[in-house]
Parts: sequence; structure tokens; C-alpha cells
Amino acid sequence: MRSFTTPPAPTKLEAPVVIEPERIVSVGVRIDVFSVVQTFVVGFKISMRCDVLMPVRLLSTDQSMRLAVAATRFWGARGYVSEGRAWFQQILADRTGVALATVAKALNAAGFLSFRQSDFDEAVTLFNQGLALFQQIEDEQGIAEVLQNLAAVEIPQAKFALAQQHLEQSLAICRQLQDEYGIARVQQHLGHLAYDQDRFAEAHAYFVESLASYRALGDQLRIANLLLNLGSTVKQLGDTAAAQRYHQECLAIGRAIGHQGLIGATLRTLGLQALEQNDYAQARRYGEESLQMMRSIGDKSNSAFALKLLGNVARQVGESQQALAYYCRNLQIMVELNYRWPIYDVLERMASLLFEIAQHPQTVVLFLGVADAIRRELGNALSEAEATEMTQKITTLRQQLGDSAFAALWSAATTTPLDAVVATANQLVLD
Repeated sequence: MRSFTTPPAPTKLEAPVVIEPERIVSVGVRIDVFSVVQTFVVGFKISMRCDVLMPVRLLSTDQSMRLAVAATRFWGARGYVSEGRAWFQQILADRTGVALATVAKALNAAGFLSFRQSDFDEAVTLFNQGLALFQQIEDEQGIAEVLQNLAAVEIPQAKFALAQQHLEQSLAICRQLQDEYGIARVQQHLGHLAYDQDRFAEAHAYFVESLASYRALGDQLRIANLLLNLGSTVKQLGDTAAAQRYHQECLAIGRAIGHQGLIGATLRTLGLQALEQNDYAQARRYGEESLQMMRSIGDKSNSAFALKLLGNVARQVGESQQALAYYCRNLQIMVELNYRWPIYDVLERMASLLFEIAQHPQTVVLFLGVADAIRRELGNALSEAEATEMTQKITTLRQQLGDSAFAALWSAATTTPLDAVVATANQLVLD
């Protein structure tokens, strides 16, 4: 457990996984998607918000599908994720006469947009459909890309062995094809895989290698993503000054290219750093702007991380009920997404807050017991300091509740469904 006599730092700075569609129309061809789509929008006066499906009615299915694939990175950057998903839903409903390669790319791009809104089940379905088609037409580059995207979905769900398997398969293909982009992307995902298992030095090595490749390729979006990842990683390794530099450079690139998701993620990370420096007003401003951006593009997981930041700020300034409300909403989203380590993290935060204000000891036991069960499931043990603090809490709770009552509550907690835990948390906010 953590002591909050100083500003609370998260278990780790959440390094968001960002996957982006690579190939546009033909295999191996990469073009300036932003210029293409913005030219289309301006030249043909099509508003992607007001009438997202107009192009579907004006173009053939094949043309619409190709344009949608080309537009995907633009949609993701500018926050038109819902519009893009609506377009794909429309055009993928009838694939008659469309080349399998085009359909496969469309399924992969549609899966990316689902991932951006944390709709993991839909993303996996679409990726697997695309993978099957790429395998059918023996498109090795397509296979490699979808395997990376599947890993990106599996990592936040703690399916680490499966993600490792998919990334190793993808890396072998990319090396055979001498695909520098693909190799760099695999390295970035391997960094995320190591990061989410608290292997920060290993993650740092992967991120550094991937960043060097992207700098050589001149890809500004992916350079910014790697700067964000590196900032979070070096912070875990104790270099706060370097983390600040990486994140500020990332924010500058994000604003320059207008990528809302990247800007929002970076603002949240800067908010966490402001919180550690006791600058609660700045941390709240960063958190609120990040939350607004993430909600605008429908990014649930990063919205939840922004909510946790705002909960941490509220807690530090003595707004206990507001902190519980933020944490509760964070918990609800993470349970919905089945994002495992953030679930135990926020449960421990809620338990510590309730313990500090001496309220709801039975609920404290529930939250700590569920968090402990998830930690054991993932193999994420408490640090020595956290274990000492946990022992002190348990001793106090045993004294308050009695040994037998505590034991019964703890035993029940290990088998309590997460939906029931969310319901208990919601009731705290309502009381």
C-alpha cells in the first residue's frame, strides 16, 4: 500500500498503447494520410461530423472502403472515431465485389478505431476477421500488422503470454520482409508488454530502439508516442527531469499535428508530475483538459486514467467525497474493459481513503481483499513498504471488526464478482 502523506504517485505512469494503421491502398505504400483526407474534405465540402455517410452514398463500395482505410489515421488523430466506426459499419455490411485485400485492410482499420474507444471485444473480432483474410491471400505484411494490433489489445487485459506470442510471430515476419516500420512497431509493443509487467529497464531499451527507428523514418506521430512512453518509463527509473523533457517534447509534437488522443494522454501525464510537485491547481487543470479530450474522442481507458488523476488531486486537497466519485467512475470503466492492474490500483486507493477518514471498514476489507486477489492473479506483489503498510491496516481492521468477522469478510472478498464491487463503490458515492 501507499502512504499519502506526500502526493500520491500512481503504481506506474500509464503508458498508453497507440496502434495506427500502416498500409493505405497498396501493400508497402505509405502516404501522407492527413493531406489526402483533408484535401478530400475541403475539395468536396464533405463534413465528417455532419454527414459522415455521404461519401458512402456517392462512391462505390470499393471506393468507400479504400477511402475509409486512408481516412482512419486522420479520424483517430482528429477525434472523429465514432464517425469512422459508423462509416466502416456501413461499408463492411456489403462486401460484394470488393477485393479480399481491400476488405482485410478495412477490417484492420475498423478494429483500430474500436480499439481507440476501448471496445476490445469488437476490436479483436475485427482483427481476427482481417487476419483470416490476410492469411487466405498470403499477405505477410498484413498478417504481421494484425498480429501487432492483437497484442496491443491483449496487453492491457494482462494476456501477456498471448501478446508475447503474437509479437514474436510478427517480428519474425517483419525481419524477413525487412520492414523497418513493422520492426519499430513490434519493438514499441514489446516495450509496452515489459512496462505493464513492471520490467522498466527492459521497456526502456525497447522504447529507445523504436524511437531511433522512427526518428530515422521521420514519423512525427510515432516519435511523439515513443517520447510519451519513454517519459513514463524513465520516471519509473527515477529520472524525473528526463521524464519532463520527454513529455514536453511529446506535447509540442501532439499540438503541432493536432492529435487529440496524444495531447490528452500527455496532459494527464504532466498532471501526475504536477501532483507530485504539490501543484494541485495545475494538476487539476491538466486532468480536466485531458478528460475532456479523451471523452470527446470516446477513449474510455484514457478517460479513466484522467479520472484517477482528478481523484488523486481531490484527495490531496481534502475533497474526500469528490475523490471517491472520481475513483468510482474509474473503477466502473476499468471493470467494463477488464483492465486488470488499474482495477486493483484504484481499489487500493479507495480503501486507503476510506481507512484514512475512518469510514466503512467492511468495505475497506472488501476492496483490499479483491485487490489482493487480482494482484495474486497477475503476480504483482506489494513492495516492502506497501506490504508493511498493508499489515498495519489489516491489524487495525482486525481490531475494529474482530478476527472472525475480518476473516469472513476477507474470504468472501476473494470470490466477490467485480460487478458487485462496483455496485458497492457506487453506493459509497450515493451515501
